Amino acid sequence: MTEATEQQQAITRLTACFERRFGDRPAALARAPGRVNLIGEHTDYNGGFVLPMAIEQHTVAGASVRAGSDRLRLAAADLDEVVELELDAVRRAVSEGAGALPLERGSWASYVAGVLIVASRTHACSLPALDVAVASSVPRGAGLSSSAALEVSVAMAAAQLLGFDAPTTGLARLCQAAEHEFAGVPCGIMDQLASVAARPGCALLIDCRSLETTPIELGGDVSVVIADSRVHHELAAGAYAERRATCARAAEKLGAAELRDVGPEDVERAEGLDEPERSCARHVTTENVRTRGAAAALREGAFADVGHAMWASHASLRDDFRVSCRELDLLVEIASEIDGVYGCRMTGGGFGGSVVALARPTASEHLEAAWVNGYARQTGREPRVIFTAPGAGAAPIER
Repeated sequence: MTEATEQQQAITRLTACFERRFGDRPAALARAPGRVNLIGEHTDYNGGFVLPMAIEQHTVAGASVRAGSDRLRLAAADLDEVVELELDAVRRAVSEGAGALPLERGSWASYVAGVLIVASRTHACSLPALDVAVASSVPRGAGLSSSAALEVSVAMAAAQLLGFDAPTTGLARLCQAAEHEFAGVPCGIMDQLASVAARPGCALLIDCRSLETTPIELGGDVSVVIADSRVHHELAAGAYAERRATCARAAEKLGAAELRDVGPEDVERAEGLDEPERSCARHVTTENVRTRGAAAALREGAFADVGHAMWASHASLRDDFRVSCRELDLLVEIASEIDGVYGCRMTGGGFGGSVVALARPTASEHLEAAWVNGYARQTGREPRVIFTAPGAGAAPIER
């Protein structure tokens, strides 16, 4: 299915949901893509480097101001759910925070309401009664940033209605703040910035300290193939926050503001780090080196070198950062046995989700067959295999 077809189907589902639930069509529409990170994992919240690209799966958000109402009404087309919130409670959350909102932290509705609340707070605009609906083709829990796509699409639709103008980095920061506060996930900036700033045909090297983005074209001689293990993680459950805290402790003991400021050699010769701190710091510092090297190789079309960095990245995430799992390791092992696969690694926060591979186009179907057959035989699950190409960043949808 093409990107345009998937997007149009999401718009159709959203519009039908909006008309059924709210009685009319949305006044504002926006789309935002999911992303796959080629390399640079758990480096963003350490001020480091990442190399993501937008995928062809999107979330679409639609919104309208509802005159004469005292409620915020939210609908999820794909879940067939509607949540209604008293507007007074939503407005209290602007000043009082997430505790004033009667929603389960981390629920889909908390993401949507959280973006609207942070937008109102950031841009000093009063929230009117709104109807908001969302539909998505980004797989949930697959490590492909379904949450960021949701946040960014809602923020972009809201900007049209509420009249605020946010630059690329401002919109990404707004959505990141909403995820921190209303979902309880202390994520870095990569997912939101990739969803906003992605370029068609390009991976995006992001300096997560300066937020400088550098598009790097992906040549036509390579395919990007994703396998969703269908083992889904919950980052808010604590493991992600624990890794982030460990990295912060390691940086402090190393006398650095962030692990971005030290190199692998500093970690190896440092005294006073406990084993989790040393292992996490080793991963982050070597991953920054790998990511910058992979970006340079990608510019030259040296896909074998990019792939070498990807294999090493997965080993580091498995052995040092310890965020892989048996199923992800199996998918990577299967990919390593297919001629024409340059590299493969887990992508996303870990503990489930997806792997991403770079391969010769002629090897892609062989890889899909090996994943489907080998993985199913050993786990009893069939992976969801996604062929994708670098897509465009978020944008309003003209009606």
